[in-house]
Amino acid sequence: MHKILFVPLPEPGHILPTLPIARHLAGRGKKVAYLTAPHFRSMVEQVGAHLIPLLPEDVCDRDASGSHIWALFAERNDRNDSRLEQLASAISRLQEQDNYSLLLLDRRLATEHICSLFDGTAGGNVLFSTSLPNWDDTGRDIPNVPTLVLCPELFEIPRFRYPYEFLHYVEPSICSFDDIPFALDQINGTKPLILAAFGTQSVKQRRLENLYKLVAEVARRQDQFQFVMAVPNPEHHVDTSLQLRSRNLFITERIPQRLLLEKAAVFINHGGLGSIKEAIIAGTPMIIMPSLHDQPFNAMRVRYHGLGEALFEESQTVEALEKLVLAAISGKYTTSLLRMRAHFLALEASAVSHMLIDNRLDCGENTSTLGW
Repeated sequence: MHKILFVPLPEPGHILPTLPIARHLAGRGKKVAYLTAPHFRSMVEQVGAHLIPLLPEDVCDRDASGSHIWALFAERNDRNDSRLEQLASAISRLQEQDNYSLLLLDRRLATEHICSLFDGTAGGNVLFSTSLPNWDDTGRDIPNVPTLVLCPELFEIPRFRYPYEFLHYVEPSICSFDDIPFALDQINGTKPLILAAFGTQSVKQRRLENLYKLVAEVARRQDQFQFVMAVPNPEHHVDTSLQLRSRNLFITERIPQRLLLEKAAVFINHGGLGSIKEAIIAGTPMIIMPSLHDQPFNAMRVRYHGLGEALFEESQTVEALEKLVLAAISGKYTTSLLRMRAHFLALEASAVSHMLIDNRLDCGENTSTLGW
C-alpha cells in the first residue's frame, strides 16, 4: 500500500487546499498522513487521513497562528534555523518508520525558509503551493522539483506566468466542507449581504483595527445593506461600540465563509488566495484590502481580471471603500466573474492534481509523462 505524507505550514490556508487531494488519495486506498499542529486533527480526519502531531496535543489551541506554532515547535537563532532542522529530523524519522512512497511538502518550506528537507529523500517527492509565485521571485529560490500550484493558471497575469517545466498550475482545490455553525436568522436576510473577512492570519496586520472601523463606518452610512464581519478574538480587536453604532453590522468570531459567499453581494477581504478562489467559485465580486505576503500581488490579479478592485493601504478611506462597495454591487464585475468561475469549475471537476499524483505513484519517479 502506498503511504503519503503531507507536510504543510501549520496554518488553515496551507492545509485546506490540500484536503481534496488527501480525500482522493484516501479514497483510492492510500494511507495518508499529515505532519502538523494537533488542533487541525478534525479537518484532517474528515477526509480519511490521520494526523501526526507536530507538538504535544495540549501545547496550543485552535487559534494559534503558524508563527506561534513554529515558536512552540523549536526556537530560532541567528546562526542556525533549528525549527527546520528539527522538522527535517522528524520527517526522516517518520520515513524510516513508515517508508512513505511520497512526501508532499509545502513549497514555502523548501524556498522561503531555505531548508534542505529534500536532502537524501528527494526521489519521489512533490512540492505543493497554496499561493502563486510572487512577481519579484527570480526563480532561483524555486527548487527544480515537481510543484503543484493549487490554482488555475488563468488567474495569473499573463506576463508573470512562470514557464518552468516542473511548475504545474492545477485546479482551485476548494475544500468541500464548512463546519462552522452560523444561524442565518441572526442577520437581516432581506438586505443585500456585504461580507468582510481578513483571514486566519489577520492578527498580524498592523492596521487591522482601522480596517474594522472602515467597514463599520461604511455599514453605518449604507443602512440598506446587511454587513457581516469576521473578527478573530473580537474582545481584543474591536471597540464594542462598533456594532452598536451600526445596527446593520453583525460581528462574529468565525464564519462559514463558503456558505455566506453564496449569499453575499460583495466580499471585502485581505487577498488570501484561498478566499479569492472561494469568491470566484461563488461568483462574488471582491474588494481586496491587502497587507502581507502575496496579498498585494493577488489584489492586482483581481483588478487585472475584472473580478473586483484593490484598495491599498495609502488609499483606505471610508469614502474610497464606500465607493467600491457601491460599484461592486452594481454588477460591474459580473461578466468577468462568470467567465472566470466557469473556468475554475471546469478545472475543479477535472482534478488535474489527482491525475498527476496518481501518475507519479503508479509509474514512479522516473515517469516523463505530463512533464513529471
